[in-house]
Order: sequence, then C-alpha cells, then structure tokens
Amino acid sequence: MADPNEIDDDIVVGKAAAASPGVGKLLVVSLLVSLLMSAGVGAGVYFLLKTEDGDTAEVVAGEDSVKEEKAKGPPIYHKMAEPFIVNLSTPGTRFLQVTVELMTRNTDVVNAVEKHDPLIRNNLLMLLSSQSPESIATVEGKESLRQEALAEIRRVLKNLAEPAGVEDLYFTSLVVQ
Repeated sequence: MADPNEIDDDIVVGKAAAASPGVGKLLVVSLLVSLLMSAGVGAGVYFLLKTEDGDTAEVVAGEDSVKEEKAKGPPIYHKMAEPFIVNLSTPGTRFLQVTVELMTRNTDVVNAVEKHDPLIRNNLLMLLSSQSPESIATVEGKESLRQEALAEIRRVLKNLAEPAGVEDLYFTSLVVQ
C-alpha cells in the first residue's frame, strides 16, 4: 500500500497538463488588460499635457514639471482721448492727424496710461511732428512710425516704474493734409 505522504508523479503531471489550457487563456486576458491599461494611461497623459491650441506642452527633460504658457486674458483696447494733430517738419503747411488706440491685457496698464496721459501725449506729439510727408507716404513708413510710437509709450511707462504691458498700438485714423 502506498504511503499517504508520498505524491504520485503521474497525478501531478496530469494536473499540470489539465491546467495548461486555462493558464494560456489567463495569460492572453492579462496581456489584453495590460495593453488596455497602458493605452488608457497614454491617452490620459496626452490629454493632460494638451494645451488649448491643440499642441502638447513640452515636458522639461529630467523634471516631472510641465512647461505651460501663461494664460492671456482678452485684449483691452484703450483709445487715446483726442486725436493727435501736428504740423509736419516740411516747408509749407502740412498737417498730420492721427487717432491712436492701445492694446493691452492688463487693466493696470490702462490706468497707468491714463494717469500719465499728458507726458505720453507730449512725447507722441514730438515724435509725430518730427515726421515729413515723404517719411509717412508709404505703408512701411507708417508702420515704422507706429513701432516708434509704441516704443515711446513703453519707454515712458518703464521710466515711471509703471506696468509697461502695452502690447500694441494702432492708428485707427491717419490723415495727412
């Protein structure tokens, strides 16, 4: 008679052979679950890093932080109170009339522009009156003047330790007579 503590090798082999078809199915199911989980994690990371404009944010190498652009608010347009009217620097009488609007995204900048309106108007009047009809006759000349006026406003605000976040300057009316 066989010892009850002894294990029959034939029975063990038979159990392993019978269990192998279930192990294969279990392996396939676990691989599918693993694949689906990986795809889910990948999609989650993609959508978490996706920015508003459809691009994905850059991940800084060696760090887990994500580089994000500052969210910009809506543009705020500020019309300078009165049109600028100046004599141009030419022999004979020639006039330039310009209406100016500024664009920023910060109400503090608008407040600073309003606070220092006399100084800004003075500097813009000096800049505009130094122009000749020939210098502003072309689109390039007008664009150059626009850039100079924008730089002047930024310089004034910076020198007064005010927020200088004027993003752009627009001539909404420009007449030469």
